[in-house]
Amino acid sequence: MSHSKSKRGFTLIELLVVIAIIELLLAILMPALQLAKFHAKNVLCLSRLKGIGTAINVFVADDKATAVKDLNGNYGNPGELPLNEDSGHSYTAYRTSGSQKYACKLGLLYEMDIINNPKVFYCPSTPNDNLIRRYESYTYPTPWGTLPQEFNTINGSNQWVRVSYLYYPQSAREKWPLTPSNLELPKLTKKGSDLGSSFTMVTDDITNWKNLAHKNRSEPRNLNALFGDGHAKGTVDMRQEKILSRSRWLIDPDGSSEDTDNQYRHRAYGEGDDWTENYNARERYHTVLGLFEP
Repeated sequence: MSHSKSKRGFTLIELLVVIAIIELLLAILMPALQLAKFHAKNVLCLSRLKGIGTAINVFVADDKATAVKDLNGNYGNPGELPLNEDSGHSYTAYRTSGSQKYACKLGLLYEMDIINNPKVFYCPSTPNDNLIRRYESYTYPTPWGTLPQEFNTINGSNQWVRVSYLYYPQSAREKWPLTPSNLELPKLTKKGSDLGSSFTMVTDDITNWKNLAHKNRSEPRNLNALFGDGHAKGTVDMRQEKILSRSRWLIDPDGSSEDTDNQYRHRAYGEGDDWTENYNARERYHTVLGLFEP
């Protein structure tokens, strides 16, 4: 007499227990995975900044500036940094002047074949919704650096190619105290010899709170900078987390509201524009650059 074995499956309670265990494991692992991803992108960002620093040194040492014309048709001088005309728009790599396209700032490192991969100019932690600062926005038509770009046409933007890093080489020779009677931005330099280890040359995007990269759980945790001697460092390593205090990024001195578009402008406005009349806005930007320490 044969006895057939009955096949027993999971009961509903057992399935629910298994699901609950899986959810618990995911809840434990996900923060660790997110943190690992955060650190990996931060290391890649620092590597890209160091690569930019090396490329700038090559540009200066090889006197590449002598092969570059400015908008007035004048060539650069030996030992000068990449052209920084219109320093207010420190994120531009290619621009148009009339019907002509020209490279400037970090774009010259690509134009001169010192840097071959333009992705180096983009922080890997750039927020996905910050399309105007993402590499993928400037790849059609190819290659990168081509103008006009479809992205600009569709969005009604100026026909520029933009990067996510801000190129603002500060002079180590000039002090820039901020007072109500002196609203000047930190002094720029054209000379490679004027750079210093305590002054930034390239930084992460610090235009406003919304654009800050290196977020973990939706909150900015770090900002990286390239210094004049070629080393790159983050605010975490500098122990300057106070740069990322929300109170420094509020448009109102009393901290009552935020301007998500223009809180922290990295550019110098012209006469009659908001910044020249807004000491607090200029003070905030001045303070952030001043807090970057080697």
